[in-house]
Amino acid sequence: MWRGKVPIPRLYAGLVAASLLGCAGMLAVAIAQPPAKKTLGLAITSWTTSLYETADGKEECPDGLNEGGDQIWLKTLTPEQRDKATKHGTLDAVFLRDPAMERGPNGEDICWNPTVIKDPPQKTVQGKMSYGLNLDGTEDGHATPRTCAHEKFVSLDGKTKVDNQWYRVIGCVYGWRKAGGYPEQMPNGELRDGGHPILVKVTGIDDLRNSKDVTVTFYHSTDGMIKDSTGAILPNSSYRVEKGYAYTTHGAIADGVLTTVPIDVHFPFYAHFMHSERFFKDARLRLEIAPDGKSAKGVVAGYYDLDSFWSYFARLGELFTVARFSCPATYEAAHRLADGYPDPKTGECTAMSASFDVTAVSGFIIDDTSTAQLTTPGKAAD
Repeated sequence: MWRGKVPIPRLYAGLVAASLLGCAGMLAVAIAQPPAKKTLGLAITSWTTSLYETADGKEECPDGLNEGGDQIWLKTLTPEQRDKATKHGTLDAVFLRDPAMERGPNGEDICWNPTVIKDPPQKTVQGKMSYGLNLDGTEDGHATPRTCAHEKFVSLDGKTKVDNQWYRVIGCVYGWRKAGGYPEQMPNGELRDGGHPILVKVTGIDDLRNSKDVTVTFYHSTDGMIKDSTGAILPNSSYRVEKGYAYTTHGAIADGVLTTVPIDVHFPFYAHFMHSERFFKDARLRLEIAPDGKSAKGVVAGYYDLDSFWSYFARLGELFTVARFSCPATYEAAHRLADGYPDPKTGECTAMSASFDVTAVSGFIIDDTSTAQLTTPGKAAD
């Protein structure tokens, strides 16, 4: 049968061919499109000093642990004065805190004014091993344009040289060791019970196990963490970000481990019922991401700015009777052992290398435009 000038069989064949060509074109377009990038959101759930510690402490602290500020103060008194100050030895150490703190020449608080008196030198870590990262890139700790000469640690497997002067300063202080723990257990408890976590958003992920180039942004949450009935922090909770706070860098994921390019970062945190911050220069993140993307653990390492460090540490004076440290001795040791960013005029370093262990859970990060960043690894971000 003819209809006009085109036979129906020929018309039908032409339509089929056109249809096949169209499908082929659509298929080619689909094949040509790269796979969708993914986004991973994480909320940091704990933050503690990377501290290598042996059972008896003799390897890292052969000279023993440091005394508390109250113990140091009592040794400066005569037996009669000591007996009176302690009410014949009946007062608990916590009641000795104020007179032990306010013992400057003019009654100054020696944690806010750590240079007005001189306490016995801080007992520092003498061991060779430490957790952390090689921050300066050297094998022997020689001075560089951005570092002062210092002694390196070695990683526990003996393969990597490590910079962690913060551990060297504080590793022989009772309060930072497992038996003490109060200076860091309390902030982590406050973080779990309503504190606002640091958020980490990783975008541009090709695969959760291996991605050559990803973008990493640090945020500060305005929301606390959500827990289940057992007290465990729930993954995939939603977190809004604090407006105006964001630090972005790049990184890569290799065999499930995220590493980032160094960046200067101010990390706000709430500890001991006070707000503070940690300022790190050349901060970097190394996180082992769980295969399902619901959790991660690793380290934050960098050069801890000394002014930022002391702004927080001075307010820990209330703990020196239970955590057993001296503010003047800690201040002196931190400045003497600082290994990062020498002052151009004095040549003295203004920051010390530090490493902190962190854990994290997955979460929905809600940015300033109220757009939720989907964190399920198997799905593309919005």
